[in-house]
Amino acid sequence: MFNPLKSLFKKPKVVAKSVAPSAAAAAANGAGLAGGPENPRPLRSRPRPVYPYRRRVIRHTLRRSPSARIPEVYAFVDSQNLNQGVLSQGGKLDFKKFRQYLKLKHGVTKAFLFIGYVEENKVLYDYLKRSGYICVYKKVIEYKDKDIATKGNIDADLVLHTMIEFPHYDKAIIVSGDGDFYPLIEYLKEKNKLLKVITPNKKYSSLLLKFLPDIISMEL
Repeated sequence: MFNPLKSLFKKPKVVAKSVAPSAAAAAANGAGLAGGPENPRPLRSRPRPVYPYRRRVIRHTLRRSPSARIPEVYAFVDSQNLNQGVLSQGGKLDFKKFRQYLKLKHGVTKAFLFIGYVEENKVLYDYLKRSGYICVYKKVIEYKDKDIATKGNIDADLVLHTMIEFPHYDKAIIVSGDGDFYPLIEYLKEKNKLLKVITPNKKYSSLLLKFLPDIISMEL
């Protein structure tokens, strides 16, 4: 009977019996006449077992499609409205932590901070830059009459820079509760570029109620 496993084993060597000298010589002479000694057959190597299936290794290469790029999100911060809104609640804003919040929570890549420039506050401006803000300064008008408050309105600058940067970002965040930004926020909403409106408290302008689903209030 045919044994399929027979080829997996080596055949045992056959040891020739001792033969008388005369018979051995005659056998050698006979072999020489037949064309010399026969070459031994080489042993067959052990064949590789055949499995009923072949294992395949599939390697997946992670490739980012062009449409899966990270969106550019810019924040435009009304520093005066933000700071005054937090102070009205008896708190004090940590601008560094607020910048980290914008980055981690909303993926903000650039944060423009609009602030009035006073020479004595240079240390504050350096701190804001180190915290990750791009400071946009507004020259402050100081009146000789101390009864008149110092004026440094940044509303126009914030609107202007939002439009200048318009082609460079995918989504925008407006940080202010001022109703003067209603036309800007409405325009961003129409162009599908408004991500959020962050107000320093719940006492923001009633004009912004139209964008209630997009508003985040920093209530302490």
